[in-house]
Amino acid sequence: MSDFIPIGKIVKTHGLKGGFKMAPFDHDTTFFDYTKKLYLKIESDFKEFNIENIQNSGKSFLIKLKEIKSIEDAEKLISLNLFVLKAEIPIEDDEILLSDMIGYKIYSDNDYLGILDGFADYGAGLIYVVLSDDGKTYFLPDQDEFIKESNYDEKFIIFTNIQDFL
Repeated sequence: MSDFIPIGKIVKTHGLKGGFKMAPFDHDTTFFDYTKKLYLKIESDFKEFNIENIQNSGKSFLIKLKEIKSIEDAEKLISLNLFVLKAEIPIEDDEILLSDMIGYKIYSDNDYLGILDGFADYGAGLIYVVLSDDGKTYFLPDQDEFIKESNYDEKFIIFTNIQDFL
């Protein structure tokens, strides 16, 4: 498990003073309520940045970081992911972060499908992205009617009635 949680991707610059537009990975953006810093993974290291301003812009956010002073500096960040420090986000004892579920074994009833590789959200709800051992990718819905069992201690999820998704 990483100390950092990916929250979104920088998609374009905004303004001349180093602002940019971020597309969040999840509809739940309450992490902005708990942090004053964001992190970028540059090469293999995480670099800390101080938030100067955040503005909700519909399905995206306009963000200005204190250390990014020009549009040229912001252009270098396009397509990078933004992260928050996991320790800054309050988590209840009975909660689990989506990022902690990556790597879980995924089953269709009794058949092993693969490993949870990530999540997607195209507007209709959360989708589990599952990578099989033979390289196939499956997209499974996060809906109670399809999830038979989630075992967070043993790190697996069993889906049912998903033939149409395979």
